Amino acid sequence: MLDDNLTADKRMKGDDLKIHFKSGPVIPYHANNARPVPAHLEDPGRAFCDDLIHKGILRVLDENTVTDWLARGHCVPKEGRPDQVCQ
Repeated sequence: MLDDNLTADKRMKGDDLKIHFKSGPVIPYHANNARPVPAHLEDPGRAFCDDLIHKGILRVLDENTVTDWLARGHCVPKEGRPDQVCQ
């Protein structure tokens, strides 16, 4: 889960974004299961996530924690960026 309290050195650079929310309750219309990670990207993907956890950008939730929001990530090799395989 992305940490809600990122310090200035961990924030993305660029112009501020404006997020517009619909009023009223949001009801999900479908659910996604986990996307399988290709076997050759498991180790670099794990290392990438572990690095984000170590930097405090992601945080690990307890096993039975329920969240309000979830999005799948995916691993794709980046040309010229072997250290970044996940989005």
